[in-house]
Amino acid sequence: MRTYQVLHPAARELPNQLSRAVIAKGHNKSVAAVAPRFCQLDHRPEVRYFEVLPDTIDRNTPVVVVVHGISRHAREYASIFSGLASSGKAILIAPLFDDVKFNGYQRPGLAKTSVAKRSDNALNDILKNVQDEYGVDTSRIHLFGFSGGAQFSQRYALFYPQRVERLVLAAPGWFTMPDEKYSYPYGLGQKLIDTNLKFRFNETLSIPTLLLSGGDDIYRDAGLNKTARIDRRQGMTRLERAYNWEKEIRASADEINQPILLEHEVIADAGHNFIDNVRRYSVDHLIEEFLFRKPKETE
Repeated sequence: MRTYQVLHPAARELPNQLSRAVIAKGHNKSVAAVAPRFCQLDHRPEVRYFEVLPDTIDRNTPVVVVVHGISRHAREYASIFSGLASSGKAILIAPLFDDVKFNGYQRPGLAKTSVAKRSDNALNDILKNVQDEYGVDTSRIHLFGFSGGAQFSQRYALFYPQRVERLVLAAPGWFTMPDEKYSYPYGLGQKLIDTNLKFRFNETLSIPTLLLSGGDDIYRDAGLNKTARIDRRQGMTRLERAYNWEKEIRASADEINQPILLEHEVIADAGHNFIDNVRRYSVDHLIEEFLFRKPKETE
């Protein structure tokens, strides 16, 4: 684990939190931000997302998916990472899970109510639509999520590890622990899971994964799951829970003698506000660098 003080100390302007110049890592010039385009599926209008496209797309153009937290700032996230598309690196997709049709989106594989829809199915349908529309291979994605979006991303990778090229989990509120004694979403027990899905835990260990924590993400705010069972099992704060999950995931990998491609980085003084952490610490650069790091630099 590495701890960062300040990656880029200068405060950054994010006009309207929607459009800005994205400073390319390692370069002095700016890459012009592109306004995200709102999309929805014709056959499933409740499935909505924002996309930003590079000028040139072919079958092998990488696809980056960024998943919002419970504040549902999908457009803002798409704007923050739009430089990936502007620079020609990737197609950028930001799903928008509304709080009615996708209540509980953080727990893919479950539908909280009869009204709620499966968030994992929604993302899979988005990826199919992108593939059909642009001819790009979406069978493997670079996946990032913040807070509730990180919870979604961790669990999506448990079910679909074959689809995840690289994974960044930023400040999850809590985790699905590598423990079969607890039913999903608390652990890997199958009791509450859709019978068509299976955990593929061992395969997730081979996904290059970055766990990002804020050194000041230690407050039990309104958005944190504070149920007694999670407090007892995982800890009282997001930072404590991240350390405990890392410890257990490494122990599980050791038990089966399997290497794990996990990095845990703590950004000192960072709290639980992604847009603020972009402005103050340029965490988006850290995320982009990891998502596109060459394999030899990781393994």
